[in-house]
Amino acid sequence: MFFCLAMALAASAFSVQAANLKCQGGRLVDVSGEINTQNIFEANIPAPAASVLPVSKVQSGEICLVLQGVQGEVFNKCGGIVGTIRRQVAQTDGSILAYLTHNIVFGPNEGFQTYNDRAVLVPTSEASFDASEWITQIGNGKGLFSNMAANIVAEGSVSFVPNANHFVLSGTACLKKNTDG
Repeated sequence: MFFCLAMALAASAFSVQAANLKCQGGRLVDVSGEINTQNIFEANIPAPAASVLPVSKVQSGEICLVLQGVQGEVFNKCGGIVGTIRRQVAQTDGSILAYLTHNIVFGPNEGFQTYNDRAVLVPTSEASFDASEWITQIGNGKGLFSNMAANIVAEGSVSFVPNANHFVLSGTACLKKNTDG
């Protein structure tokens, strides 16, 4: 119950942030898409006992991103994503608060990085979690993503057995170039 209330309050705060996304001199677009990654484990760490959850600080895989402007689709491509957990804090309700960064590349001249993403992970079994992540700090954009601002939510799951993570993206972004149709 506490977690549901915390998630509702966090989602409500995000909605206010999305509504307040400043987009002077740019194009406001809706963000949607999916992310599928696997957890990457360090080679020098011995295999954990069956009762011990493995440690993974890096996730790698594919992101498919769609940006929709007033006059139609602005962007629709899949590319690579590498996420790095910078810090994890166990919460008193059993959930985990994690801070992450991501490197996202769609081609040699298209991509961006995220910083200080906040994720709440709630255990659903010994080796899997429901997850909600808030992405609001974007930098090092190339191509279409130069000087992009965004408020994005990634809702999904993280699983060590099987080794598969899945997220659905929603939110808004401001593209500083005239890219809307």
